[in-house]
Amino acid sequence: DLDNRVYTCQMDMNDLDYPNCEFDIVFSEASAYIMGLAKALKSWKRVLKQNCYLVVSELSWIQKPSKESKKFWKTHYSEIDTIENKIALIKDEGYEFIDYFILPKSDFEDYYANLESNLRTLDDNDFKKDFKKEIEVYGNNSGDYSYVYYIMKKEMEQMLDGAEQVIEAMGLKIGYLGIKEHTAERLGFTHGQKLSKHVEVHVLPNVYP
Repeated sequence: DLDNRVYTCQMDMNDLDYPNCEFDIVFSEASAYIMGLAKALKSWKRVLKQNCYLVVSELSWIQKPSKESKKFWKTHYSEIDTIENKIALIKDEGYEFIDYFILPKSDFEDYYANLESNLRTLDDNDFKKDFKKEIEVYGNNSGDYSYVYYIMKKEMEQMLDGAEQVIEAMGLKIGYLGIKEHTAERLGFTHGQKLSKHVEVHVLPNVYP
């Protein structure tokens, strides 16, 4: 019985109405592209608890793409990129990269088979034409791309380990991590928040000298 354990909410994924550090896991399937992966990684970090996980599926090149694939996706999702570059982006956004796996080809084929069947029930229009083209491109180049699930962690350990070592070396009981307001908001930190045994957040005004 999941009635009292699972709740659904309808809201703008660009502006999640949740407190900072709310979730242990955020899972996004075939949706981050609406915002763009870079923006999604920045935005969703705020609602993740420290040392917790984000799982995102993202359309990615899994081999050197054909000219047809590159031309189609350049206009339909310009952020498509190699797995290596997606991992680099994840690290650049301050996450610890954990692992990835590629959606099985059979799943993609089933999706397009069902989509093609449903399209037959629709009148001809630009929407239908666009999806038929996508199905055609995949049929001709099915080894070029797929959805890839990227698993990452909101990273804190490395920074805190360094801070702990400095504080202990100085013989102090506690040290303050000074962070400007806009950075604290992005990271999901609050003033006075204990990050570890010896490290406490001290939020500074954005105009702090």
